[in-house]
Amino acid sequence: MLIAQTSKHSPPAENYTLVLHPQVNTEIVAIQRLVTPAAEQQLKSLIQQHAEKTGSAKAKAILADWSAAKGKFWQLVPPAEKNTPEANPAVAVADMAVSAPSSVPVQVAATA
Repeated sequence: MLIAQTSKHSPPAENYTLVLHPQVNTEIVAIQRLVTPAAEQQLKSLIQQHAEKTGSAKAKAILADWSAAKGKFWQLVPPAEKNTPEANPAVAVADMAVSAPSSVPVQVAATA
């Protein structure tokens, strides 16, 4: 899912895909920022697991400043995953609407 994190030594963010491009076959994957809450949560969970298993100081630093750090990651999306909540904002919104509880009260009638 994710390939790179920019750093203070990286080129400006708008040019970063150009740096990745020679190493990534864009005919088989799309390169994008994290565009959905599901993608952010998936990444954060992976970093949390890594921190717990390895004690990584880098992972802990990323988690400690998550609001800034998450914007430094890029997501690689294969065609088979382009319509998942992690990769597509429209699907993420639709998925949230389906899983959200209905605001319409349900009436239940008892029969004797």
